[in-house]
Amino acid sequence: MPYQEKKIYVSIFSALIVIGFFSNYIFGLSQDGRFDGADASVVMGKSIIALIFISIAANILLQVIFAIINAIITRESAEFEADERDKQIEQKGMQGFLIAFSVGYVASMAALALGSAPHMVFFGVTASMFFGSIIGDIVKLFFYRRGF
Repeated sequence: MPYQEKKIYVSIFSALIVIGFFSNYIFGLSQDGRFDGADASVVMGKSIIALIFISIAANILLQVIFAIINAIITRESAEFEADERDKQIEQKGMQGFLIAFSVGYVASMAALALGSAPHMVFFGVTASMFFGSIIGDIVKLFFYRRGF
């Protein structure tokens, strides 16, 4: 399996772990009644800011661990030069991300217009960002496998 495909799998794994922990954390806050008061949006905002930093750190950490383990097992360096095909595949992945994120964003705004709680809209936008990232990675994986 090519290095780029392995890297995509690590990215998907990282996103799934982070959104899983975040969802569990938000569910716990909801069970504790932290979203019942006037400061519900503040709690969600702080949680999302923390999520962004944790997500970045987790992805970097997992990518570094992957590169080290891959180098030890395969005896190959992690150096990679992107050619025109890789750039096109990256663009297709970005398009997949943007479409998925846009659908989630519009759905979140529709939920807000229908009377949903603002903190749940924040969660919807955040979840659509992560699921969009996963969709983008799946699109890239599809094109790498298909042989663009």
